[in-house]
Amino acid sequence: MGNPNVVTTATTAPNELVVTATTPGSSSVVLWQENNQSRILEVFADVDVSLLRDAISRSFPGESVTAEAEEERVVVTGTVSSQAVAEQIGKMAAPFSKDIVNSSRIADPGRRKQILLKVRFAQVDRAKLSQFGINLFSTGATNSFGATGTQQFGGSVASNIGAVPKNVTPGTTPGGSPLVLA
Repeated sequence: MGNPNVVTTATTAPNELVVTATTPGSSSVVLWQENNQSRILEVFADVDVSLLRDAISRSFPGESVTAEAEEERVVVTGTVSSQAVAEQIGKMAAPFSKDIVNSSRIADPGRRKQILLKVRFAQVDRAKLSQFGINLFSTGATNSFGATGTQQFGGSVASNIGAVPKNVTPGTTPGGSPLVLA
């Protein structure tokens, strides 16, 4: 036996040998056959991490993390959603070994929500709009946005819409009498 601290052997019959791993590590066992030839067996004993794998999958079902054993070491690899999850998995591995290699990496947070804004610019020719009977650049008679017309009586000029005619004094009627509101 190369390392008696890692494996023990027991002979159970004249042609049977039981090799048992006692601690994680590696060793070699030399077996002599009946024809005086030797056979060397390399024995590698790892920490059993099957319970750790089960605990990780139960506690963090959405995480893609694996736990492997390399002799006395526990190696955690994969991608986790946050640093807190990586630390928690490291704490879960602590009872299995003193030597823990936590190689899990933090996933990118993904794309942040964005707003798609479509902007269209239009060039407006006032002369063309007045030919269609639309004037978007002035208030109409009822102070509404824009004015429309049929162009039956000619286009209106934007500068005189809503203006007081020259022969009328503000607050009076076209005949000159005062404006009375009842």
